[in-house]
Amino acid sequence: MVARWYRPPEIILMCKNYDTKIDIWSMGCIFCELAYMWDNPQNDPEERFIFKGNSCYPLSPDKSEMGDNAKKVQISENDQMIKILETLGK
Repeated sequence: MVARWYRPPEIILMCKNYDTKIDIWSMGCIFCELAYMWDNPQNDPEERFIFKGNSCYPLSPDKSEMGDNAKKVQISENDQMIKILETLGK
């Protein structure tokens, strides 16, 4: 189980074969956030997240954007994978 904001792309893309590199990704996110908080102690703790997505399709689609048609899933612009790509690039 990996919290949404620390999920690596392998888990988001539902790869069946992954290894301990997913833990390295999560630790890297946490260390980056700690460094940010160390440099900016007056900032709001909620702003520390690097990849702050609201959904993680297909693991947890944003149900508020699904509307009445549950079969038609729209990927939110705040999706976790999109936030990762915006920050790190393709």
